[in-house]
Amino acid sequence: MISSTPVTADTPKRWHRYQRSTMAVLLVIGIVSLALLGSDATVSYGVLLNWGELILVLAIDGKGVPRLRGRIGWHPILVALLFIFFWWFLWLYFYLVVAAVDTWKRRQPRPTRAFDHEREIAKLEGELGILPLAEGTCANCHRPLQAGAEFCAYCGTPVALPLQVCSACGARTFPDAEWCPKCGAALQAHGAEQARVERGS
Repeated sequence: MISSTPVTADTPKRWHRYQRSTMAVLLVIGIVSLALLGSDATVSYGVLLNWGELILVLAIDGKGVPRLRGRIGWHPILVALLFIFFWWFLWLYFYLVVAAVDTWKRRQPRPTRAFDHEREIAKLEGELGILPLAEGTCANCHRPLQAGAEFCAYCGTPVALPLQVCSACGARTFPDAEWCPKCGAALQAHGAEQARVERGS
């Protein structure tokens, strides 16, 4: 019944992305229905509420319910067991727990106050016409490079090209070097040529 495929094989987009508020409502409904099932006087209401929630999540997430959002392989025996032995109500609670974990894990932390402060400073600097400090020009597009940048802000070319490594002695040298400074061996032509192209020469 358990699939040998790792959970990561299923991309998150395959399953419904619940909003945190929606997930909270579904969890509350599940808890209320459990409470109603605990009493003989209200058991019918609990069953109706369970059915309603089950139909709702099936309509929203489809195959994510029987597969527990990728945790379980798609197997006909599983579906048969759910229908024959009427395990849907129990399965619904397993699904709600898995969906809640996915929903809370997916949420990114809210920006910190320091980030809001930096964003406000950037806005004010833009309004005053203050530009970032420039340091040299890009070897590819020849436009200004922002100080401390690792990539050109205009064409995306890396500021620092990878060094060449001599295949004879392992010495490192400049990206566009043609001869090894340690043993004098000729370096691979394609490495020097690629460096020239990336530098725009």
